[in-house]
Amino acid sequence: MATEILIRPVNPQSVEDIFRRSKDWAERAVPQLSKAGTGIRIANARSQKFMKTLEKCAEVMDQMAENQRGQVKRQASTSFSEKVDPTVTNLFREAYKAADNGGLEMQTFGYLYGAVAEYAGYII
Repeated sequence: MATEILIRPVNPQSVEDIFRRSKDWAERAVPQLSKAGTGIRIANARSQKFMKTLEKCAEVMDQMAENQRGQVKRQASTSFSEKVDPTVTNLFREAYKAADNGGLEMQTFGYLYGAVAEYAGYII
């Protein structure tokens, strides 16, 4: 029997809160720098709870984009600019890919990783 990883429920409101927190930390960079570093360390460790929370955030953003623009995106007459996913949706998707693959691009997502880690229950 597989062990289910318990995480807090991830929904559009919680993803918005995570994004807002990471954006606030980035704007006040100096006092919150340790939160970004801690987030990167947790992402580097690829803990199951962190990765699952980040994955759920990306899935929620994908679903929100689909709900808002799905029908329009699939029409042949739709221009390319209307078919592209919103930036925040791509942000969560790319943050997950970077955490999964490791590497230097993880530095870009430090504040987001910190906010996700905090939401997942890590003390940062």
